[in-house]
Amino acid sequence: MSNSSTYAMTAGLNPTTAVANKWIGYIPFKTVLGDAFQNLELQLTQFYLPAINVNSAPVAFQGYTIKIPAGGVLNAGDKTLKFQYIVDDEWRNYTALHTWASKFVMYGDTLDKASQTAQLAQVADYFATVRLWLLSPFKKRIVDFEFHNCWVQAFGEILLDCASSQPIKHDFTLTYTHFNIVSPTDTQSNLVSETAEG
Repeated sequence: MSNSSTYAMTAGLNPTTAVANKWIGYIPFKTVLGDAFQNLELQLTQFYLPAINVNSAPVAFQGYTIKIPAGGVLNAGDKTLKFQYIVDDEWRNYTALHTWASKFVMYGDTLDKASQTAQLAQVADYFATVRLWLLSPFKKRIVDFEFHNCWVQAFGEILLDCASSQPIKHDFTLTYTHFNIVSPTDTQSNLVSETAEG
């Protein structure tokens, strides 16, 4: 492919590569946990952006079977988010996440059906919309992802090593129902810090 053809394909796009970007995870704990915790901004060291799959249906076309878009949800995978973040020196972010995770523990094996239904309704009160902000190297918000009806599915273990001087990192997994991407034009002029704000 010639250089002129390559230029024509990328005209109007930013051809630079995505390096030195940062992800910030925002969890509205004041909404789901009350005044006991501030809204949380997590500096994510690793984050798996979910795959997006378009549903399809087979149709006959000129003697062949082909697939066409069939509508429905786009992100039809297992609806999980996997995070890794740095624990702060007072373990406030870990404590807040642990408290949130504990709200989804249901004691239902020995309860009657009515009690299980009541517990499930109470657990739903702790679902949250989790936002992920992609920052440029200059901390400008480039893309916003909004994941709806999130709850904690897995809360990872932490190896505590007194001989290590490395930051302590922790993994956790959320389940969600759907997500959307906010237009970059809505956030182009916004700057965010890496410290939690109310």
